[in-house]
This record gives sequence, structure tokens and C-alpha cells, in this order.
Amino acid sequence: TDCNMEVTQMGNVVMSFNDRELTLLSDGILTMIENAGQAKRLVCDTKSQDAIDSYMKELQRLNSKLCNTGIR
Repeated sequence: TDCNMEVTQMGNVVMSFNDRELTLLSDGILTMIENAGQAKRLVCDTKSQDAIDSYMKELQRLNSKLCNTGIR
């Protein structure tokens, strides 16, 4: 599948995906969130857990952005 892409004046990349592609991307991000949660349970120090929490929140925001873009 071809991906249409353009870069805006503000430096944002605009890409077009069909619903199936958005679903696949979302599924991948959800897997990354799940894996990060598993990794968090394996570490004991607070600094690492905080870093993983931050990463998971970033992934959650990205997935929300994807879902709001057009996954039905």
C-alpha cells in the first residue's frame, strides 16, 4: 500500500492511512504499552519505573491520536 505523505510548514508530517492500516498501527502501540507494563514489573528502582510510566503515557497519547484520526 502506498502512503501519501506531506510535510507542513510547521514541520508536521501528514500521512494518509486507510482504516486497516490505522488499526494495525494501534494494535502495535497497544502491544508496546502491554510490553512496557511487563517491563515495569521486572524493575525495582523508582527511576526506571517512572521512565517506563512516562513512556507508557506517551504511547497512550499517540494511540488516542490515532484513534481520534479515524479508526471506527
